[in-house]
Amino acid sequence: MAKINRGDLRREVSQIILDHSTWGRGRIYDELCNRFGEDEVRNLIRERSVGNWIREIRNKPDDSLWKPWITDIKSEVRPSFLFTLQTIVSVIMDRGLLEREAQWAARLEIDLHALDPIAQYFVISEYSNRQAIGELEGKEIETGDLDTLLVLKPWTDDGKERYAQALDMDALVPPRIRMMMVPHENPSGADVFFSWRGCIQLGVPFQLMQESARNFPPVVSGINEPPTDKEDHLLNDHWFDVLMEYWRSVRESEKKSEGVTDEQA
Repeated sequence: MAKINRGDLRREVSQIILDHSTWGRGRIYDELCNRFGEDEVRNLIRERSVGNWIREIRNKPDDSLWKPWITDIKSEVRPSFLFTLQTIVSVIMDRGLLEREAQWAARLEIDLHALDPIAQYFVISEYSNRQAIGELEGKEIETGDLDTLLVLKPWTDDGKERYAQALDMDALVPPRIRMMMVPHENPSGADVFFSWRGCIQLGVPFQLMQESARNFPPVVSGINEPPTDKEDHLLNDHWFDVLMEYWRSVRESEKKSEGVTDEQA
């Protein structure tokens, strides 16, 4: 496990802001404590530091939302593809599709053909966030591990075989996709579930994702164990059915936390 430092935490704040532009410093600080461990974070920074970083990062790069039929998309793309991603983002991320995500979706639509839409969003989000982090840090975007997925397409029958051969020859860099990583501290069921779903649909081995994450700060990891038979339907059913089941579980949790019964709802 890589040891974290202030730079890792600042980079993580950037990542959180890119995904959740409306979160305040308290919620982000709590999220850091959850991901890295409360003692570890408090030994390095206080909540005030997070507030200072947010002011430096906010709106750089632009976090505008995609506006259907209004936003100018630079590459040709099917509207239904963007609307599908919008549905997935609204449930998983509790926000709309960002304009920069929509632009990447248009660039990647053909190469991601036949991949599960939930996994499509994970890949698109990773490209989008890496570009944004590169802009924040003044560095060129590095996407070799993701580009290999586009070339070999391990989610197809032929691609899975090619990907396995490339792995045996050490001819590729394992993918690092943040949406498919889970915190070391207190991972939620949703974290683990979507990591499982992404691995299965992408055709990338569980252990490969775990090893890739373990060797890269900030301290997040891949899943620890493969899913059991009882999770099979959630991992292989149609993406919309899976998304709705997840949405219902979120709503039920919200009702319980608010003390609302089904009759009152």
